Amino acid sequence: MNQLSKSSSPYLRQHASNPVEWMEWSAASIQLAADQDKPILLSIGYSSCHWCHVMAHESFEDESVAQLMNQLFVNIKLDREERPDIDAIYMDAIQAMGLNGGWPLNVFLTPEQKPFYGGTYFPNEGWKKLLQSVSDAYVGNKEKLLESADKFTASIQSSHLQGLQQLPPRSIHIDLIISGYTQLSLRFDPVWGGNTGAPKFPMPSIYTMLSVLYEAYPDQKLLSHLVLTADKMAAGGIYDQLGGGFSRYSVDDEWHVPHFEKMLYDNGQLLSMYAQLFTITQHSRYAKIIIETIEWLTRDMLDSQGGYYSALDADSEGVEGKYYVWSQEELESILGDNQELIKDYFDISLDGNWEGVNVLRKLHTHESVLKKHKVHEEALFAGIISFKEKAMAIRSKRIPPGLDDKIITSWNALTLTGLVDSFMAIGDKRIEPACTRLFTFIQNHLVKDGILFHLSDKKIEAFADGYALTIQALITYYEAFFDPASLALASLLTDRMNLHFFDQIDGFYFFTNTEGERLIASKKELFDNVMPSSNAVMAVNLIKLSKHTFQNDYFERATQMVKTMSPVFSESLRDTSYWAIAALHLTRSIPEIVVIGADYQAVARSIVRNHIPIRVVAAAETPDDQHPLLADKSLTDQTIIYICYDNVCQLPTAEITVALKQIQKTNGSHK
Repeated sequence: MNQLSKSSSPYLRQHASNPVEWMEWSAASIQLAADQDKPILLSIGYSSCHWCHVMAHESFEDESVAQLMNQLFVNIKLDREERPDIDAIYMDAIQAMGLNGGWPLNVFLTPEQKPFYGGTYFPNEGWKKLLQSVSDAYVGNKEKLLESADKFTASIQSSHLQGLQQLPPRSIHIDLIISGYTQLSLRFDPVWGGNTGAPKFPMPSIYTMLSVLYEAYPDQKLLSHLVLTADKMAAGGIYDQLGGGFSRYSVDDEWHVPHFEKMLYDNGQLLSMYAQLFTITQHSRYAKIIIETIEWLTRDMLDSQGGYYSALDADSEGVEGKYYVWSQEELESILGDNQELIKDYFDISLDGNWEGVNVLRKLHTHESVLKKHKVHEEALFAGIISFKEKAMAIRSKRIPPGLDDKIITSWNALTLTGLVDSFMAIGDKRIEPACTRLFTFIQNHLVKDGILFHLSDKKIEAFADGYALTIQALITYYEAFFDPASLALASLLTDRMNLHFFDQIDGFYFFTNTEGERLIASKKELFDNVMPSSNAVMAVNLIKLSKHTFQNDYFERATQMVKTMSPVFSESLRDTSYWAIAALHLTRSIPEIVVIGADYQAVARSIVRNHIPIRVVAAAETPDDQHPLLADKSLTDQTIIYICYDNVCQLPTAEITVALKQIQKTNGSHK
C-alpha cells in the first residue's frame, strides 16, 4: 500500500494498492521533488470518472509502468473534487498548451509547481513512451523546458478580467439578455431539446436562466424549447426510469444512453430547473420527476447525519452501466400480461436498444402507447408501477456502482436550494423534512466559528463556490421557512467572503481565501460550467441581501460586477447564464413581498408558488425590528400582505389575488 491508503478521499484510496508510489498534494511531497530534482507528475481525477478507472487499470496497476514513474518522477494523486482550486489551475495550463482538457488530467510540473506538459488519458504503451520522453527532456534540455514552464505559468496567471475591463460596460437592459438568448437559440435542437449534437449535457444553469427570462420575456418559442428539453431529458435514458435521478450526460444526441455516473450537483440543480418549469406550466409530470429524484437522493445518497454524498460511479463490476441495463431475457420474467405494452413503453427489444442490452427510455408518448395498444390509462399506469417494482427488486440484488461518500459543501448547497425550490413550487409536504434536515446539517456540520468548510471533515476552508452557493441556499431557505438563523448565517458568511475573498482592485471574488495556501496562480471563477459562476451567484446574493438588510453597498457592488461582465452577454450567454440572471435583477425594481400575521408561512408560500423568480420575501407572525423589511409594519387580526418596491409599499391587502395583481402590474416595466 502506498501513502494514499490513509487518505480521506475515496478516489485516492482507490489507488492505494497501486505499485505507483503515489503521494498526496502537500508541502512535503512538493519539497521532495525539489530535494531530488525530479519533475512532479500530478494526476487528477475523481471517483466516478470512467476513463480515470481505465487508465488506472491499464497503467497505474502495471508494475513496469509503476517502475518508470517511481524512478523518474515524484507522483502526486489529486481528487479534483477535494481540491478544485488546484484542478482549475492545471486545467487552464493544459488549455494554454493547446490541448483538450478532461479527466484523468495528467500534468508534468517543475518542483516549483510550474506546468510544462500534460494531457488526459494515455494508453499503456503511449504512456510509457511519454514518461521516458518527459524525463529525458527534463534532464537533457532543462533550460528550454523551464522557459516553457514559465510561459505557461504566466498564461494561467493572467486574468480574464484584463480583457473584459478594456471593453466599455453596456447599459443593463433586458434587450441585452434577449439578444444573448437569440444567439443562444441558434444552437437549440428542435427535435430532442438541449443544444444540437452529442454528447448532450443538461446544463441546468442555462435552463434556469431561460425560466427566469420567460417571466420578463414571455416568448412562446422560449417556453417551447424549455418544455421540449425537460420532457426529452425526463423520457431519455439519462434519467433513471426505475430509480429516479439524472446521469451526468448522454453520449448520443437523443438523451438515450447516459454516461452512467450520477452526480449530486447535477441533480440539485435539476430539481430547481424542474421546479421553475412547474411554476410556469403547472404540469404534474414535472412534480413527478421532482418527487422521484428526491426519493433517489433519500434512498441512495443521504448520509446518516443529514448531508448528501457526492456521486455514484458509472461502473459496477468493472463494466460501465452494468447496474442499470437489461437484456430482454432478464425482463421477460417480470413483464407479465402487459408484456408488449411495457416493452413498447420503455423501448425494450430482443436485440437491445444499445450494444445488445436495453437502456430504458420512453420513446413514445403516453397517448400514442394507449392508442396503439387500445388500453385505458389506468391499465397502463398499473402495468408500469408493477413492472418498476419488480425490476427494482431485481436491480437491488445486483452489485451497485461505487459510492463517493465525500460530503461537499457547494454540492449540498445546490441540493438545499433545489429541495426548497421544489417544496415551494409543488407544495408537497413530503419534501419539507428534507429541506429542514439539510439546513440543519449545513448549520451544524459545515460551519465552525464563522468559517465555512469545503468538506464535512472540516480540513479545508470552502472555496468561493462553496460560500456563494451556501449563501444562496440560506437565503432561499429563509424565503420559504422564515427562520431568522438562516438569514443571519447568510450575512455572516457574506461578511467573511467580503473580507477574505474580495479583490478590491478588480471588484470580483477570488476562488480561494487570499490568506490561504499559496499556489502558482490566484483564480477568479467568472464563467459558468457545470455549476454556475461563483461570482455571478454572489452578485445575485448581494442584490437580495441588500433588500433584506438595507445595505446599499451590496447592491452597488453587484451592479458593478454585472456591468463589467455585460459585454459578453450577447455573444456568450451559454457561459454567462447566471450573470444574465443577475442582470435580470437589475432591469426592474424587485418586488419585496412582506407578510405579517398568524398564517404568514401559508400566505407567503401561496404567493411565491406562482412564477415570480425575481423577488424578495420576508414573513413573520409579528413585526420584527431586527429585519428591516419586517419593521414598522402593522399587526391586525388578519394576515396582511405588503408588496413593496425599494421599501415603498403599495396598499396592504389580505387578499392573495390582489397582491399578485400588484406584482404583475409593476413587473411589466423595465429599466
